[in-house]
Amino acid sequence: MFFCAEQACALFVNGAYLGVADGFWRAVELDPADRPFCECKAAGYAPVRFVADEDLLFAPPPGIELYFCRGDVCIRLCDFFRADPALRVLWQKRLGNALLTLCLQGRLTLNLETPQGFFPIPLPFCMQQSVPSRAGGLFLLESEEAFALIREDGAVCALSEGRITQRGDTVCAEVPLHDSRGSVVRRRYERGVLKESVPVAARGGADETPLAFFEALLAGEDVTRRMAPSLASKNRLLSKFLGNFERAVVLEEEDVIGLVYARKARVFDVRPFRVTTEAGRVTNIVQI
Repeated sequence: MFFCAEQACALFVNGAYLGVADGFWRAVELDPADRPFCECKAAGYAPVRFVADEDLLFAPPPGIELYFCRGDVCIRLCDFFRADPALRVLWQKRLGNALLTLCLQGRLTLNLETPQGFFPIPLPFCMQQSVPSRAGGLFLLESEEAFALIREDGAVCALSEGRITQRGDTVCAEVPLHDSRGSVVRRRYERGVLKESVPVAARGGADETPLAFFEALLAGEDVTRRMAPSLASKNRLLSKFLGNFERAVVLEEEDVIGLVYARKARVFDVRPFRVTTEAGRVTNIVQI
């Protein structure tokens, strides 16, 4: 098993300290059949405790994501509660016949009251300074680094990092992808539905690596120029061959890239692909 976490935290298994879990994967030899008790403690946050057994691997609870790759599993902790239990109301605003209240009590929650009911909506901590407004028939919450589009029935249509560039029935935002190229895409939402995502910026640098190829593809760029002529003729089949992957990550070998696919809620498969290049262009892609 591997462990990583959004917040740097001390990792304990059956009471024994095993080191720090953070953004890098930490390998631990564990057998789910032994039902090891895991505890992760981050400064300023409540401890995260769970049993790494087969039940967890089948259906992880909210706040834990699983990534399966080559017979291994990475447990990613992605939802920490603040240790301070005090309730604070950050703001309250009425928009038409709806009342929106943003509260902080261990975690950040938007309490939405509309004619359709009462809906508590968990939000990331980066939304603490958000400002509410209307975007057509939706609610738009906007902070300096993130935004959310929410329906009157409490359904979250979009929740993302990014900067809003257009408001109204059509909402546009520039969203960073946090890849090795520094890619930024412009996304257009109509009534909360993502209609378009186009690349607007990316850094230079190691732009001919296999990782950069998949990141450019994910950002919506035309990758024909990155492909050898023999492979470029099959460009239209590429998306069908690769499917709907969400991220690309580097694995152990330099020429092997892991593509991350959602299996179900909070469970992902990392499928390895070997990429052959020649003169900086991709000549072949094989799933291994």
